[in-house]
Amino acid sequence: MRSLLPRLIEWLSANPWLNLVFLVLALLSIIATLASHVLSRRRKMPCYNKQSYRLVEEKATKIPRIRILYDDERIENLTLTKVAIWNAGNEAVEPADFAPSDRLRLEVAPPAKILGVEIAYNSTPANNFRLVLVGNPDTTSHIEFDYFHRNEGIVLDLFHTGTDVSVEVRGTFKGMGNLGRRRPNEDPLTDRLFEPVVSAFGRTLDKLPGPFGSILGILFAFALIPFIFPFFLVDWARNVLRPVPKEFSL
Repeated sequence: MRSLLPRLIEWLSANPWLNLVFLVLALLSIIATLASHVLSRRRKMPCYNKQSYRLVEEKATKIPRIRILYDDERIENLTLTKVAIWNAGNEAVEPADFAPSDRLRLEVAPPAKILGVEIAYNSTPANNFRLVLVGNPDTTSHIEFDYFHRNEGIVLDLFHTGTDVSVEVRGTFKGMGNLGRRRPNEDPLTDRLFEPVVSAFGRTLDKLPGPFGSILGILFAFALIPFIFPFFLVDWARNVLRPVPKEFSL
């Protein structure tokens, strides 16, 4: 047994390609373990995305012959904000998951007000999403539902007299707090773990002389690739196996 171990080490040293195979298998094992953990973890994760389009601006209403009315009231700004709300987790979100005193809703900051809101896309009709306008004038739309599971949700068309920053998605989700804004099919593991590191290093490079900073940045990028690659593969596999409906991209 004592003579077998040195011979085995000598044989492995003489076969570098075999060592490379073992290294690749070890990396694949790490990736498979990470993927299994991430994909099997049970959690609820309601999130949202939004995009605004200015339909009418105040300068357009300054033309004397142009009058835009809403219930006989003249409006000077009209914005369409598309809001997507869906569950990025793998466990169903239910109404009881939101605090009763801080339910899921859309709000526009006064003096802006809601002129109309409707469901433009519903991934799963059985979720039974409903909208209830409240306030005088209307500044809030409660979003009611029965449940929504992984990658299920809605896209809302919200017409209002404010701007993109006037619109907020509010509601306290138990155990998470406020809903997070998210891009569909983003890479949460890669972005969450490495974006702060890359940003901090980038700020450091900006303070260095041009050529030296550029060379150091290239070396850092190549050094980071082996660490990012496994997480990138996990994110890629999740997006392929469980894609978010393209309608949520807005």
